[in-house]
Amino acid sequence: MKDNRLIVGILVAGLFFSPVASFLGKSSDIGSVHAEEQLSADSPPAKLKAKLAEIDKAIDTSPSAKAYGAKANVLVFMGEKSKALTAINKAIQLSPNTGKYYAYRGLIKSTVGDLDGTIKDIEKAKSISYLDSDYLGLLALAQADKADFKNALKNAEAALREENDNYSALYARGKVRTSQKNYQKALSDFGKAITKNGKLPEIYLERAAVWEKLGNKKNALSDRAIAQKLKSQANR
Repeated sequence: MKDNRLIVGILVAGLFFSPVASFLGKSSDIGSVHAEEQLSADSPPAKLKAKLAEIDKAIDTSPSAKAYGAKANVLVFMGEKSKALTAINKAIQLSPNTGKYYAYRGLIKSTVGDLDGTIKDIEKAKSISYLDSDYLGLLALAQADKADFKNALKNAEAALREENDNYSALYARGKVRTSQKNYQKALSDFGKAITKNGKLPEIYLERAAVWEKLGNKKNALSDRAIAQKLKSQANR
């Protein structure tokens, strides 16, 4: 990927930008205090602001890592990535041995193009036994974007053992297989990733490049056209 920002969030209402796959869905349990409300980047701004005010009030009364994690989560949905990093840093300061906070900080860093920070934080989460398949897929894709194909493949396959249709892991493994010139298997991985999440233009572009290497210009043009359409829709 020429743009080294990971694809985190096309499914989170276009909150983040390209290139590691969105796995936040419609809510996250990073702080656990609002997941039951199904907050997301699609939530009305007033609702997000109200929840943020509620969390800030709780922090004023009794600061906790959980509350700061929840604050980071809401700020992510509001598009306030710098403030979200500040909040998750506070959560880590208060609870330095909680893996999910490092993993979530890695996700936020991925949205601003900090691949090294993404890898470092998710590796830290792994080191304290936080092995969520989605974050492993995110790690694999960050490593693939850094051309660390050996570790990208290892983490992608670990994620796929936990969740066999994890599309960030499939996307990462497809990139690895492309680098190995194993084009048929790369096509298979990209196709499976698209089946799980057909809204990420970058996967179509990667597959188009493989089609071209195989001499199939028709399929390459088709995938590029789909990618362009998806990008246009995201920019509306």
